[in-house]
Amino acid sequence: HDSVASCPMLLCTLTAFTAASPRAPPLLRGLLRGTPLASPSERNGEDADYPWLFRGRLWFRPAVVRSPPVGALPDGVRALSLFGWSIGGVVALEYDESPVGPYLEYVSMGALVSKRGTVGQWGSRLYVSNAEAERACVRVWGVPATAAAIEFEEGGGALCVERPPESAAAPQIEVSGWSSARSAAEGAPARGGLPVLWTPTLK
Repeated sequence: HDSVASCPMLLCTLTAFTAASPRAPPLLRGLLRGTPLASPSERNGEDADYPWLFRGRLWFRPAVVRSPPVGALPDGVRALSLFGWSIGGVVALEYDESPVGPYLEYVSMGALVSKRGTVGQWGSRLYVSNAEAERACVRVWGVPATAAAIEFEEGGGALCVERPPESAAAPQIEVSGWSSARSAAEGAPARGGLPVLWTPTLK
């Protein structure tokens, strides 16, 4: 799948390699050790330094959002805002390949933030389509996730969030127009793409 970028959305293929536990913070190293995901049989990456591979596609829809209240952000993270507003939005991801197999992910982006001189976005809530992926988010990234009923409809024309997560107990999420996130037929060999290498210490 070729990379496609347009405004007000970003479409691209994603290949992410997660780093081995020695590069993670002490607490996360403890989470990675002693978990089934850390076993060699479940490492699907390219080498020992980046043993876990996540391959798929994503859609980012930016939006102007209210800046998070004081105390909502993790320690050391500062919201970048103007008159109480910041840049958030939605990220929808479809993983064809991961340490726990294919799954869908939906992230509510809460603000544009700064940490240690770098700028990024803060994901206020992360939803995944099955319990295995929910556990992997904690084991690999050290990030809490919520299992939800997520559906990416191929039809529907332009990409659109038809049903955002509203219920905390049993969230349901629907995105239409997902075929627009593909620049080739389903199952076609990947060509090009956006490789992303990162480690949990960047969070």
